[in-house]
Amino acid sequence: MALLIPYLGVLLKAALVTLKLSSLSLLLAVMIGVVMGMIATSRVRAFRTAVRIYVEIVRSVPLLVLLFFAYYALPLLTSIKLAAYPAAVISLSPTLRTILAGSTDGWAGAPSALDTGERCCISLHPRTSP
Repeated sequence: MALLIPYLGVLLKAALVTLKLSSLSLLLAVMIGVVMGMIATSRVRAFRTAVRIYVEIVRSVPLLVLLFFAYYALPLLTSIKLAAYPAAVISLSPTLRTILAGSTDGWAGAPSALDTGERCCISLHPRTSP
């Protein structure tokens, strides 16, 4: 324990960066996950298929590969040069989106669990609905 005391400040700064990175990635993942969930319930078959393909691709690519792609390969393929922090947020967001959203099935299934009357009530009176 005595060995950690000199590094306590650095560890606390690292923990703060980790919390900021995680919360920003989670916020972005939830926002885009809701949109993808709505697209997954679309009546247009091409949109549903595109979401399914995206989810399967992101699920099959390891996070480390996404990190390396965003930080190293993206500047080689395009003129976009990202710093480490934005590259990490961009890499974590799709991974979190597919993990937390349960392949968008959670977002897509939630509205269909309500009957039509409840959906109308919630959309018209969001503050008074349970």
